Amino acid sequence: MKASLDDIKNKTEQDPLVFDPRFIAMSPDPFPALKAFRESDPVHWSTKLSAWILTRYDDVRKALKVPDLSANRLQPFFEQLPQGKRSAMADLIRYLSLWASFRDPPDHSRVRGILNAAFPLKIVEDWTPRIAIIVDNLLDRMEQQSSPELIRDLGFRLPWTVIMDMLGVPASYLDEAGRWSNDIALFIGSSQNAPDKYERAQEATRRMKEMLVAIVADRRAHPQQDLLSVLIHADQGRGPLTHEEVLATCILLIVAGHETTALSIGNSVRTLLRHPEQLERLRSDPSLLSSAVEECLRFEGPVGSVGRVVAVDHEMRGKHLKSGDRVFLMIGAANRDNSAFKDPDMFDVGRTPNPHLTFGGGLHFCLGAPLARLEIKLALDKMIRRYPQMGLIDRPLEWTNTLVMRGLKALPLRLE
Repeated sequence: MKASLDDIKNKTEQDPLVFDPRFIAMSPDPFPALKAFRESDPVHWSTKLSAWILTRYDDVRKALKVPDLSANRLQPFFEQLPQGKRSAMADLIRYLSLWASFRDPPDHSRVRGILNAAFPLKIVEDWTPRIAIIVDNLLDRMEQQSSPELIRDLGFRLPWTVIMDMLGVPASYLDEAGRWSNDIALFIGSSQNAPDKYERAQEATRRMKEMLVAIVADRRAHPQQDLLSVLIHADQGRGPLTHEEVLATCILLIVAGHETTALSIGNSVRTLLRHPEQLERLRSDPSLLSSAVEECLRFEGPVGSVGRVVAVDHEMRGKHLKSGDRVFLMIGAANRDNSAFKDPDMFDVGRTPNPHLTFGGGLHFCLGAPLARLEIKLALDKMIRRYPQMGLIDRPLEWTNTLVMRGLKALPLRLE
């Protein structure tokens, strides 16, 4: 990893910067390298990814909102696959293509309108007591482990439990759905060219679809007080979700509903423990908890980048972006841009304002942002209160091998 950073730092105009996706994805500290791109080549063509890399805050914020860039980045990939490969990935193609996060208006507008109505802020507020109980129960279980590990014992299980409860999916599917979700996430954003990742994602999508079909049929016939029943019967005047859109949306909520929160919890606890003066400040003044969550999301957020496809030829900082070109909006780089944040490499639990871009922006602003914020806030609050002496265990940590999501594979802790 060190050699990659030195290579990046030593490049000149005669020897251009080279974007190393594996270094950015897996380094404990990719931010100096991202800063080099931000300052020297903010609209960078990566030969390794065959894609544009945007690293400045203003460029990334604008790109999240303008129609020049399309969110439908999967369709071009699926269309170039051989027919045999497409047939073998039929479920993956069918259901991921229906995710709201990969659709543009007008299709996106109809689906997002239904989701906004089905997932109002009040539903998050109503779930606060239940989520607090889930956090306590998971921490009780974690304490019983001989080697407590935050990502496994709390990070993933908390958002999985919450979203499955909200949808009304039986808890017996929890562990299986978690494995399937990880396999789909590997396909969506990994910088690792795993030889079987397409097959794993296809199988995971098929299994998740099969799990949901019977549950959806039951809710159509017998609606209950759960999010799945609302999704099935919601209609905002432009037609309800189709059967396949309901299945796709449930898969989206299960996959996207846990990954960001799980990685955020791990990143946040690690960041606080590595800044003991800020952790003590937070312990002394719990009113800073909300701003501390936002600062954790900015400083070491769970979103490394957001993918887009150029929809309309246009110029950006003297570079010509052609229709069909892929683009990676580097959220982590934008969140450390000194044009938007004072002392961006300083961790400050009281930072305000904090206009980070971790949850995106524009039409595709993260639907689950209020729920993710609440889960992170409750997890941090209870851990800080319960474990005043918690600390990191001195051992190497491994980061997920993905450009899209950024987080630790595991975070072993000393609770007392």
